[in-house]
Amino acid sequence: GRASMSPALDVFITLLQLGVAGYQKLLQQRKTVMTRLREGLQKVCAEHGGRLLHTPNNSISMGLTLGHLPLHPSGVTFLGSMFFSRNVSGTRVISCDAQKKIETITFKGYGAHHDCYPEPYLTAAAAIGMTENDVDEFVRRLSKTLTEYKKVVSKSKQPPAAPTQPAHSKHMTASLVAEDAVQRIMREAVNTVLGPR
Repeated sequence: GRASMSPALDVFITLLQLGVAGYQKLLQQRKTVMTRLREGLQKVCAEHGGRLLHTPNNSISMGLTLGHLPLHPSGVTFLGSMFFSRNVSGTRVISCDAQKKIETITFKGYGAHHDCYPEPYLTAAAAIGMTENDVDEFVRRLSKTLTEYKKVVSKSKQPPAAPTQPAHSKHMTASLVAEDAVQRIMREAVNTVLGPR
């Protein structure tokens, strides 16, 4: 095929440089980070609601339910875009109601880990190379973003404020006067060039 050899070569060189002891140290560090991440996500659940999904056979990533959050007009995946714009990477927000049709096959819950999971959730992983400081910063940003998300949704559901100025405010009147002046000047220019009609 046409796949690049570069990623495989990078991993090979990294593993050679680490050696067995270095690689095992990273794996042990990841287990410590996983415990710290679980504790941090439990604190987020206590503060913002939701629950940490129990996934005993997954030693790398966890899920946090989002069904308790108010829904943004763009859907819960708007929260994912908020994470991205705040430099929170690796976290996926799964809506569970997405469907994708390819030819004659419809994939329900497209992108989710299960076809019929009952509520949206986000995933977070304790990757090799992460530190406890990385986890603490992630948890801080996660909590802050959830707070901001709730504020954005509550603002989007409020009815628009009634105008405080009359329809023809000073700005609007000045704009209309300027527009009339431009049209008058254009008419005068046309009359000058072509003569009055």
